[in-house]
Amino acid sequence: MERRLAAILVADMVGYSRLMEADETGTLTRQKRHRAELIDPRIAAHHGSIVKLTGDGMIAEFPSVVEAVQCAVSIQREMEAREGDVPEDQKIRYRIAVNLGDVIFDESDVYGDGVNIAARLEALAEPGGVVVSGTAYDHLKSNVEVGYEDLGEQQVKNIATPVRVYRVVPEGTTARPTRHARGRRLSLVAAAIAVAAGLATGGWYLTRPAPAAAISADRVMTIKGPAIAALPLVNLSGDAEYDLFARGMSDQLGAALTRFKGVRVLSPRASAKYADDLGALRSELGADYLLEGNIRRGAERIQITAVLTKVETGTQIWTDTFQAEISPANIVEVQDRLAGRIAGAIADDSRGIALLDRVADQKTAAPNDQGSLDCILTAGYWRSEGEMRAKYQCLLAALERDPAYAAGWYRLVRLYIESYVDGQAPSDDAGYDPQLLALEAARKVVKLAPNSAEAHNALAEAYYYNDEQEQFLAEAAKVLELNPNDAGAIAWLGTLMAFSGRWDEGGALVEKALAFNPSVVSPSSRYALAKAHYYRGEYAEALEDFQPIWAAYDGYWVNDLNRAYLYADWGKEEEAEKAAAALMEQLPDFVVEDAAGFYRRLGFQEAYIDKMVRALKKAGLPSRGDS
Repeated sequence: MERRLAAILVADMVGYSRLMEADETGTLTRQKRHRAELIDPRIAAHHGSIVKLTGDGMIAEFPSVVEAVQCAVSIQREMEAREGDVPEDQKIRYRIAVNLGDVIFDESDVYGDGVNIAARLEALAEPGGVVVSGTAYDHLKSNVEVGYEDLGEQQVKNIATPVRVYRVVPEGTTARPTRHARGRRLSLVAAAIAVAAGLATGGWYLTRPAPAAAISADRVMTIKGPAIAALPLVNLSGDAEYDLFARGMSDQLGAALTRFKGVRVLSPRASAKYADDLGALRSELGADYLLEGNIRRGAERIQITAVLTKVETGTQIWTDTFQAEISPANIVEVQDRLAGRIAGAIADDSRGIALLDRVADQKTAAPNDQGSLDCILTAGYWRSEGEMRAKYQCLLAALERDPAYAAGWYRLVRLYIESYVDGQAPSDDAGYDPQLLALEAARKVVKLAPNSAEAHNALAEAYYYNDEQEQFLAEAAKVLELNPNDAGAIAWLGTLMAFSGRWDEGGALVEKALAFNPSVVSPSSRYALAKAHYYRGEYAEALEDFQPIWAAYDGYWVNDLNRAYLYADWGKEEEAEKAAAALMEQLPDFVVEDAAGFYRRLGFQEAYIDKMVRALKKAGLPSRGDS
């Protein structure tokens, strides 16, 4: 083992999973050719050496920062030329970061802050771009013929002290014009979101959750939700060494569950006393669900089976198996990642099995006959405007009874937003403004529950629908900081980013969420992928991503709207006209201006709306001025 100061270069391929899914053989062939003909020889030419390879990237060490940055700039220039004739959505691009720091070399691996900082900074680079840390920049100055843009100090995950970051500008300019300052700030916040979601290392990299705090105002969303008794996981591997892993995994799972403020997590020790007596588990501890499971180990893989039982009926309502490759070097990361996936499947606020089961028990009850909790749990479900108005009154009454109930304000935010997007109004009040009311309610949620990811998610959405993009991105970053396991929330935030024109960043979040825990990601999050493809003229790919959404929401009028403009621009006139006719059959008075208004309320960029409107006219959808 050797410790020394070194220049570290970290490179990561952009959109690796998407490229592999689209063309695994072609992507691997091109990647290997780039490495053999460009990347490896260029690293050697600059006296560097590759010390670690991953499927989508690498870590290299250089004797000097100057050599590392010259190598990075050279590779990025050449990659752009080599991929110049490849369609935009199929191009192989890398993000590269360089840092100078203390590094530990241990046989075939490297460790230390010098490596960790470089790995975190890589996510701040643009596709095809290079960033360097402040320590690296101090050694560069004018030694490399490039310019630098100061991105300021960035707080990156697992690094206590903020890190100053510089973007390398190959053409030699040191900064962008001032008029771009606001856009740059948004890019940095978006990059912070990507780091929080684990895009820095090509995996969903989770931090170890802090211990649960005592019950207080900032945990009010937890106080009244369904209670989960989580038993320690049982080691069935036959290897006593995995008793310790099982205990650590159990602790991580409990900690991950506490990050979801819609459920209460009961002590494993207290729950274990009543594991064989569901009646006592319910009467003594107030448990609604029992979570238990086991761990098995193969040669290089770990398998965890989790089972959720409804205590009241003794019915197993969910079971699933989670697997991961494991080695001595990644045990903690595997514990964190699997714990996050299991917790999200159970406790996610919108699609977690425990909350969906609770909602299913209450969906048939009349809104005003429900208590505060049950009213709030079902407030997001309605089939008509009249039913929505009843839910609205139910929520207002619940909050009048319990004004400090943060979850109630959260549901009210959701109702304001969804009614606004749908063009409906739950109130006849002349001063009713759903956008401003959503923002006011969201601020109350955050005031009541400042450490709740769901609270900040509500505020992020409220900012988005009030067209306050910088505040939206800042709150989105806060959501991911508080709960990086919430794949459902992360996917939806990515969807909103995509809608506003940040297609690549938003789509990357959605893809990462789908890869991490698809069971809790709403099918509607795929809109980020489908509509990005449509906007870029990739109609076959758009159809592929639209189809799961159409299947999930069969009969929804928006499906025919999407079909009409997709097929029209694709040149499939018969299908486009058929879809437009189906849309007008559902909504006889619907015109292209209504479609444009709907998409504006969703926050879409005007360029997308203009393209869609032209296509809808081609499909035969009438305009308001038509005779």
